[in-house]
Order: sequence, then C-alpha cells, then structure tokens
Amino acid sequence: ALAWSGSVYGLSYVWGANAVFVRLAFDGTPLSNRAHIATAPVQTDIAWTGTEWVESWADTDVEFGRYDSLGYPQGTPAVVTSVTADAVQPMQAWSGTEFGLVWGEYRSYPFFNIIRYCD
Repeated sequence: ALAWSGSVYGLSYVWGANAVFVRLAFDGTPLSNRAHIATAPVQTDIAWTGTEWVESWADTDVEFGRYDSLGYPQGTPAVVTSVTADAVQPMQAWSGTEFGLVWGEYRSYPFFNIIRYCD
C-alpha cells in the first residue's frame, strides 16, 4: 500500500513473513530503513493524516498502528477486531477527524465487509 504525505511516500508491504514500512522520496529513493511492523500479516494498508502515518494490517485479526512522520512507532498497535474467520484486505481512509476502516472476513461466500471508525 502506498500513501503520499505531500512531500514523501509511505510504503507498507508484506515481505516474507513480515509487514514492513519505508519512506520513499518522489523518485522512489528510500529515505529510511525498512521498519518491521508486524509478523505474519496477510495484507496491509497505510494512510497519512497530515501529521502521522497510520497503518492497518490483517492476518486472523485486524490491527491498527500509528507511526510518526519519520515512521517510528507511536504506542502499541490496537487490535480492532479478533475474528473467528481470516480477516483480509484492510483498507482505510482519513476524513480529517477519524478513520473509516473496512475489511473482509472469510465466513462464507461472499465474505462480509465491516466498517469501524478509529480516532
């Protein structure tokens, strides 16, 4: 997942068995080392709030973490939901005051989309 801060990109992706975050210049040059975010995620998403990076990721749970403008973790990631089915495809959007977070769960076909707001 890729987000633009107005001056740099924030890139969140699954690499091997880890979710990682890296800041990139406009031309794709890395501006930071890869930061480990989570172990064993399936998918990630990232957004810029104007002051911080916020990332969601899914494995069997959906989690939500905050990172400062340089990509350093701020506090402990929150478990948004613990599901009995695998959570997939977390996506988020910043409204200016809160996040809309949506994900799917493999309960049956088709899977459900669920929205939560995290401030």
